[in-house]
Amino acid sequence: MVIPTWLLGALLLAAGGGGLLGYRVGAYRLDEVTGTLTRTRAELDSQAGQFQLAKQRLTDGADVIAAAHQRDMAALQERSSQDQERLKAANVEAAQRVTVLDARLAAMDRERAALRQSPPAPADAASVAQRLAALDAQRSTVANEREGLDCLSATVPEPQLAALRGR
Repeated sequence: MVIPTWLLGALLLAAGGGGLLGYRVGAYRLDEVTGTLTRTRAELDSQAGQFQLAKQRLTDGADVIAAAHQRDMAALQERSSQDQERLKAANVEAAQRVTVLDARLAAMDRERAALRQSPPAPADAASVAQRLAALDAQRSTVANEREGLDCLSATVPEPQLAALRGR
């Protein structure tokens, strides 16, 4: 069987046209995929830049917070040191005050003992009674102050300190 030449030409033309059409469709698809890839890369680069910017802002914010924390801690430590020094000075003053109060109490006790030892004359009995009452009132006030100063030197148990510290 012999194939006519016109049919052979038509088959070659159809095959060439089909090949050209396949090439054009493939090239169009490749251009479409390449464009999508390019847009995806551009979007990824944009998001990476935004991520770096956000990360830098967070790092800067954390640095500012850390610096403020360090300043606050240094100020707290300084105030605490000053408070401790004032407390030490107050304790020294309290110890000196206890010595003075002890001397006053002893003087009052001596005066009270002297007034009670010698019986007063009937005319002086009222004034002696008033003086004893005044000495008793003063002694009570001085003794209360002395006891309060004694409490300053007492050690506070750890559970009470923990409660004061809020733990």
